[in-house]
Amino acid sequence: MPIRLCYGTFATALLLCKKLRTTTQAQLNCALISSFYYTDVEELSSDAPKASNYFNCKRPLESGMILEALVLAKSPDKIRKMKERFKVNVLSLLDSDKIELAALTICNIIINDPSIHFETVVDIVNSETKNTIMTKEDFKSDGFLAGVFLFSIISSENTVGKDSISKITGGYLGEIKAEIEKKHFSKDSSVQKSLYYQEIYEKTIEVYIEYENKLLRKAEEGDAKSQYLLARYYYTGNFVFSLNYNEAFKWACRAEKQNYAPAQDLKGTLCYKGCGTEQSFEEAFKLHKKSVENGYTLAYWQTAFMLNMGLGCEQSFEESVKLLKKGIENGYFKLNYELGLIYEENNRKLDKSLSLAIQYYEKIADYSGDACYRLGMIYCDGINGKSDYQEAVKWFQKAADKNSTAAIQQIGRMHYFGLGLPKSDFKEARRLYEQAAQKGNGDAQYVLGYLYLFGLGGKIDEEMAFVWLKKAAYQGNFFSQRHLGDIYMRRKDYEAAFEMFRLSAAQGDVISQCRLGDLYALGLGIGQQSFPLAISYYKLAAQQGDVYAKSCLELKSYPLLNV
Repeated sequence: MPIRLCYGTFATALLLCKKLRTTTQAQLNCALISSFYYTDVEELSSDAPKASNYFNCKRPLESGMILEALVLAKSPDKIRKMKERFKVNVLSLLDSDKIELAALTICNIIINDPSIHFETVVDIVNSETKNTIMTKEDFKSDGFLAGVFLFSIISSENTVGKDSISKITGGYLGEIKAEIEKKHFSKDSSVQKSLYYQEIYEKTIEVYIEYENKLLRKAEEGDAKSQYLLARYYYTGNFVFSLNYNEAFKWACRAEKQNYAPAQDLKGTLCYKGCGTEQSFEEAFKLHKKSVENGYTLAYWQTAFMLNMGLGCEQSFEESVKLLKKGIENGYFKLNYELGLIYEENNRKLDKSLSLAIQYYEKIADYSGDACYRLGMIYCDGINGKSDYQEAVKWFQKAADKNSTAAIQQIGRMHYFGLGLPKSDFKEARRLYEQAAQKGNGDAQYVLGYLYLFGLGGKIDEEMAFVWLKKAAYQGNFFSQRHLGDIYMRRKDYEAAFEMFRLSAAQGDVISQCRLGDLYALGLGIGQQSFPLAISYYKLAAQQGDVYAKSCLELKSYPLLNV
């Protein structure tokens, strides 16, 4: 029977490496919070037996948690945050000399699990497949364990695992320990370094726990600033404060009653998003406005935004502009960018001059990569129907110098299409797209994969195309998902192809809908044929005008093309 890497198996491996002072409840809560920091885990934190039920697979993970994980896996920024939270919240609960042991244990389970395909990305943080981890000798434990944690939630049902868990015993861990001891006493051991840094993390957490106790004490005594900070920490989550919107709202209310302006703004945000309370734009606007009136500069933008959109108040572009200008006069220089945004958005709708938007963007451009990027887009899209690509490149380059990956991608796009150039320069486009792709830009990853796939700007390299298309696919790019599906089809990995086409088709991609129709008609990647489902996907594509899908339906021949 295969060793199934379900959530319970993963969690149990970690649990066996825990410090004695750590409870099952704390371990579970920290793991979940590390990933799902938008999930309210109050229900979990009050019931330790329930927590252990997740570990031994007696209770499946809720669908909401799995959905959160799927969303998280598509965002590099959220994955980075999850990795850091995992490092601090989870690894700190393990014995420092067993962290690598946990990583090798889980690696061993993955390698020996025949139900996990070799090309499956099992470490979502580092985009490592089962195939690549088999050849690894060293692991950056924080990233690897965080990445597999995310995979184990997304890819595995939490309804089996009893047999898996029984295999992860002290004896099993002991078999692997010999491998680690060799590294412990070798020269320049990366393990010793990781232990050193782990000790620093633990000391850091101790400092935060002491700070938490002081903050709670002062908040209970009625100190408005402490109440606000406590609310803020519960709203965002950090080293020791579990994300808890109900607690955030409770403490924000206490501080707001004392007329503390930052708390008024935070409570407004909670009301706007419906966190810890019912969503109310009207209440949110009142609170943001009150915070502005009490001199809190950070509340200006949200108040102006709501005025411009008419959320919770009467819509007024003029009042929105007036408020932002007042904020700038009061020393909140950053609002020049927001004022430029509002002028650009409204004047584009009304087909008016963008000169005021340009004016305010330029005021903040020396300090804002976003403002430089917006200026580049204005000149690229054209003023009065005429594009100025030279001016666009100038501003995009300034934005790129301020670490804007979107700007690097745009310069790459201009070389790709030959905008402002005598002709397209695919070689330079590939270089620029790779620069942006390396920094996590999903669109750039897709185009780079496309360039490799079709040999634009260099030789055709399907393996490199596969690598970059896969990275973009995990960020939700449906073009990448479709091309990745086509590669899997050529490799006759129909299950993987089916999954990619399914994701792309769900986003409305017509070609992927046709591909799914073909796979259902032939019974490839799904185990059996299903003509009703094949027809339903052909119909979806036909509704969007696809000729191939219409022909399949009219001729009642599925599929028309060879797969």
